[in-house]
Amino acid sequence: MVSGRQKPMVEKGFRLTPPEAWGKFFRFFPVPKGARIPPREPRRMSPREKIEEVLDAIRPAIRADGGDVELLEYREAEGVVEVRLLGACESCPLSMMTLREGIERRLKRSIPDIVEVMTV
Repeated sequence: MVSGRQKPMVEKGFRLTPPEAWGKFFRFFPVPKGARIPPREPRRMSPREKIEEVLDAIRPAIRADGGDVELLEYREAEGVVEVRLLGACESCPLSMMTLREGIERRLKRSIPDIVEVMTV
């Protein structure tokens, strides 16, 4: 038996598409000529959020060796980032190399305002 009333898409189990997915959607289904899609405003991240994002990208490699890194403080006026190396990194003789060549280099490349990365 067919009902004359349609259920809303949410009730049928469909989720609404987030704005980020529209770009992928329109790659396969072109936008009709004359249609206007408002430009997406890039999200402004705080320096601390940017630092966390870079550390999140580095973490899998550090965790693979049994360590981790934690952001303690970012002193923006001085450009100094304080981190704590955890796990196997605490007692590793190569931890300073990891700090300088891995963490500090990537942070400076992503956030030019950073002058130094220190471990506490």
